[in-house]
Amino acid sequence: MGEKISIGHISSILDEFPGHYAAKAPVDMAVYDILSRRMGVPLYQFLGGAVRTKLPIARSVSLDNPDAMKKEALDFISQGICRIKLKVGVDRDQDIETVRTVREAVGKDIDINIDANQGWQVDEAIHILQELEPYNILFCEQPVQKEDIDGLKEVREKTKVKIMADEAAGSPEKVRELVARQAVDCVNIKLEKCGGITPAVQISSICRAGGIPCQLGDAVTGGLNTAAGIHFACSNANVQYFEFGCGPFMRVRDFTDVGQYYSQGVIRIINEKGIGIHMDIDSVRTP
Repeated sequence: MGEKISIGHISSILDEFPGHYAAKAPVDMAVYDILSRRMGVPLYQFLGGAVRTKLPIARSVSLDNPDAMKKEALDFISQGICRIKLKVGVDRDQDIETVRTVREAVGKDIDINIDANQGWQVDEAIHILQELEPYNILFCEQPVQKEDIDGLKEVREKTKVKIMADEAAGSPEKVRELVARQAVDCVNIKLEKCGGITPAVQISSICRAGGIPCQLGDAVTGGLNTAAGIHFACSNANVQYFEFGCGPFMRVRDFTDVGQYYSQGVIRIINEKGIGIHMDIDSVRTP
């Protein structure tokens, strides 16, 4: 890339190809890694410095029957996890029973998010969330289809449960509309879905201007993506909620050492230069 590499220059090239965010993300993150290594600082320092040095981990409870989900939730809590996310959105009665069962099992001090993954119709989402109001849900993530901004707004206005956008928040342009129309209470940022750190910073800035906090979400991606997310979350004050419940927990094989920063329900800040983790090249080469 030569000596004249810059974030703006690379971003302008990537912007010439609409979409393809998952392909753009590693290129964008590589630029940040190179530049912060050249400066001899960890990526979080390059991004403006740490606003926090530890991140609490939230774990996602897989969709199953209520008793099985209760068991998994209690297992996570025994590992030091203090926030869980319940997958819902398949059957209305089962969704309500699952939340009731898990809340009664874990007690009032554990934060619970639910994620419908676009699984409800608007009227259905309103009914279910009204039924769930007594169970102190922190956020409901993406209750209706991502294209239905009017529906998101209606659900938000007719229930007391706060609404988080996920699939609907795939780019700065989409988030700008969500914020302008006051359709959500929080936005979930995923580096691999929005195209990397540059658009993630833009999304956070848009949300901050609109008085909306962000969550740094996680997916079953590689350790480099997870580590870049740790730096971003540690350096951005408007990112107030964190997942990181996939990371090394759900990867069949991880070619990096990012797992060493996970312990007892929290992630420690990475103080190595750049993104700061190391790859096991021999493992990458082994079939």
